Amino acid sequence: MRFVLNQELIELDDSQIDINLSLLRYLREFKHLCGTKEGCASGDCGACTVLLGHYQDDAIRSDKLTSTAQTTPPEENDNQANKAIHYHSVNACILPLSAIHCRHVVTVEHLTQISATVPNTSAGEHLASLYPSQQAMVEHHASQCGFCTPGFVMSLTGLLERRTQIKADTTTLKESVKDCIAGNLCRCTGYRPIVEAGVHMFDLAMINPPADLANNRIVDTMKMLNTYGDSSKRTHQYWQPVSLNEVCNILHAQPEARIIAGGTDLMLEVTQHFKTLTKIIDISRVAELKQITRPAVENAQARESKIRIGAAVTYTELLHAFSDIQTLQQLILRIGAEQVRNRGTVGGNIANASPIADLPPVFLALDANIEIIDGQQKKSTVNIDAFYSGYKHTVLNDTPACIIAIEFNADYLNDFLRFYKLSKRIEDDISSVMTAVRFAIENNTVKDVRIAFGGMAATPIRARQSEQCFIGKSIDDEQTLQTACNALRKELSPMSDVRASAEYRLNMAENLLRKAWLELNGHHLPTINQTHFTQSSQLRTGEEQSHA
Repeated sequence: MRFVLNQELIELDDSQIDINLSLLRYLREFKHLCGTKEGCASGDCGACTVLLGHYQDDAIRSDKLTSTAQTTPPEENDNQANKAIHYHSVNACILPLSAIHCRHVVTVEHLTQISATVPNTSAGEHLASLYPSQQAMVEHHASQCGFCTPGFVMSLTGLLERRTQIKADTTTLKESVKDCIAGNLCRCTGYRPIVEAGVHMFDLAMINPPADLANNRIVDTMKMLNTYGDSSKRTHQYWQPVSLNEVCNILHAQPEARIIAGGTDLMLEVTQHFKTLTKIIDISRVAELKQITRPAVENAQARESKIRIGAAVTYTELLHAFSDIQTLQQLILRIGAEQVRNRGTVGGNIANASPIADLPPVFLALDANIEIIDGQQKKSTVNIDAFYSGYKHTVLNDTPACIIAIEFNADYLNDFLRFYKLSKRIEDDISSVMTAVRFAIENNTVKDVRIAFGGMAATPIRARQSEQCFIGKSIDDEQTLQTACNALRKELSPMSDVRASAEYRLNMAENLLRKAWLELNGHHLPTINQTHFTQSSQLRTGEEQSHA
């Protein structure tokens, strides 16, 4: 196993690697790089945030900027060297060490190592300068106890890496900063200065451009690793195939092995439940599972045109592939935080069979089919409506198999779509109620409808009786809405747990269905988001001052 850690090429004996060992534990216990902190060990607090670099075409492109790495060889322009490697933030606590084969891991210590030295005129010596993300935190007094600071610095550095060409639009930039640190918790309540530091970071970078995260030597090393590292990676009981045939062969020989892609949920069995995984098949680098096929706009109207999403496509990749579908984009931004979205996958969210998963209701509303392959290379297709058979139980439990892709009709995206997520926090939280609605309208009449919910029962569910109430009815028929809501209350039997009571879930399900129907009729209803809370907070502050 080979990878680059900051500026060092690491080579480990595969047979001596514990497949349950996380990158966080390796950094702290074996390399003594203790700037990366352990907070929650579940991917929630962000104290363990590091950057993971992929070489060129193997990269996760988490922005829309065109890289110059394809046309400018790194050796010709040292300033462009790191453009050959694309970085994204990840939680080291739930990332298996074995998964970073042929990657560049950047920790907070690396930022000081690569910064230029500046003279200290008073002492007559040279001191290492700070990276813009670090310097901005200092200037805005954004570090209090300091425990969470390295994680914030790394998240901000990842944003800076992606947006070095950005124009100084303060409004847009501030929202980007807030989104990028949504997965980092500050226990000293220092969010305001941290956000200000994130905005100021770009001014510092413009005045004094930072050193590249990867110099020519690192790029050359990564290129070398990429050249001979594409073959199937096998550590001690950890397989990392790069083709679907390899996946099937390994699955056939190791039917008891657990399949992992992003691992944002599976690794919690290790870090939270203290279980030991004995065999893992990592499908995150299988090319066939990383593809998104979407027909051109002019062909998307045809009923036979299909959209196909590979099982190993990450939330981040899904976000940019469907940036034109606003309601879907808003939902994806509510799934975990950036670190989780950079690792978590579409197939994993479905196969995990969690009743509070956010994507299954979406695909239920889109009447999606799931393509599966087993160890005998036999392919089959099952509608997502028949995929779940009980709590944490799917058709995959019946035989060792793997999801290949999710497919649905392209023209469904032209229908009226609404995806609503209710949770206690806006960012990085689990759904109390997840609602997905699709109305197909023809001549002001409902031709087809799908209503799906998550977080209501042991599995994602469809409200079939309520759906039937809408078919063939005019969209402005208020009685139709009331009839459908009455049917909804009869057919749903929500669960009660620590997130919400059954009564609350039932009331919210009805209200969200009403909201979708009103929006279908052209009403503009408020959406609870960051802007809403900011305005509400300002309003409350003003009211409190007026009564003081």
